[in-house]
Amino acid sequence: MGAGSMGSIIGGYIAKAGESVVLIDVNKQHVDALNKNGLHIIGMTDLTIPVQAILPEEMKGIYDFVIYVPKAVYNEAALDSLLPHIGPDSMVMTLQNGINEDAVAARVGAERTLGGIINWGGIWREPGVSELATDENEMSFEIGELDGRITERLQAAKQVLEHVCRTNLTQNLMSVRWAKLFINAAFSGVGTVIDGDYGAVLDNDKAVRAAWMVGQETLKTAIQLGHAKEPVMYVKPELLLFSTKAELEGKVKFSRLGMKGNRNVLPSMLQDLRKGLPCEIEVINGYVQKKSRKVGLDTPVNDQVTEIIRELDQGKRKLGTHNLDDVKLPELPD
Repeated sequence: MGAGSMGSIIGGYIAKAGESVVLIDVNKQHVDALNKNGLHIIGMTDLTIPVQAILPEEMKGIYDFVIYVPKAVYNEAALDSLLPHIGPDSMVMTLQNGINEDAVAARVGAERTLGGIINWGGIWREPGVSELATDENEMSFEIGELDGRITERLQAAKQVLEHVCRTNLTQNLMSVRWAKLFINAAFSGVGTVIDGDYGAVLDNDKAVRAAWMVGQETLKTAIQLGHAKEPVMYVKPELLLFSTKAELEGKVKFSRLGMKGNRNVLPSMLQDLRKGLPCEIEVINGYVQKKSRKVGLDTPVNDQVTEIIRELDQGKRKLGTHNLDDVKLPELPD
């Protein structure tokens, strides 16, 4: 449900494996193209997969497993349309950007809610066409129960998602969520500010340093909340902290090397803004801002990035690299 860039690719690979799956989306042109021509995945691969797609109002019966990936700004409408089509044993797994488990559980019930993260990128190009922006060998999911148990239904969800890519089970879902939020707030946030993909952030000396400062502020908030129990960018969270210019330079080099396979990832917030649609700032950088205040932490760089994206979202700014000029970075000691 929410068969945009990511949802289409997920549903397409599951359909390719022979599973019974339907793609649900509000974009009628997209739904029509999927049904007529199949899903065309470009980018890191090139294949066309026959799929079944419907509009939300065309849903029928009860779904046993809902992979839930609408934009968070549409949660209320999407969940309203979904509720009549889930039963007591249905699973609703949110793989959305940001942290949405509480919002989904509040509507469908915690007993039916699972969560996880998508460790790869997709770009919606046109009706029926999505671009895979991450090397297939580097794609993965991490999924879990809200209470940390490894259950039979979680194992069943894993079997379905492994038709797409490697799927790992976690007993620390919120820590995994915050690890992904580190990337989204830092590199997607700054990418949106400069109107560029991850490669543009990595190649811009100021942008990549701004991203790391947002990331550090995010990570410190996660630590205070007790949600830093899982690796972030494949290393222990504390190893990503820095306090000097030299330490920051080490992190910059680390990301330029380690994120090569994700250079083409285009921030979902930026994709929305380019289409003139509302973006998910409040569940990404805005979420970090809100949670940091609750634990008494200041997040000066994230605050600037958040405000710039809010102004872009409100039409008060225009997209472009010039927005980075308004981000002031703190001076670090040598």
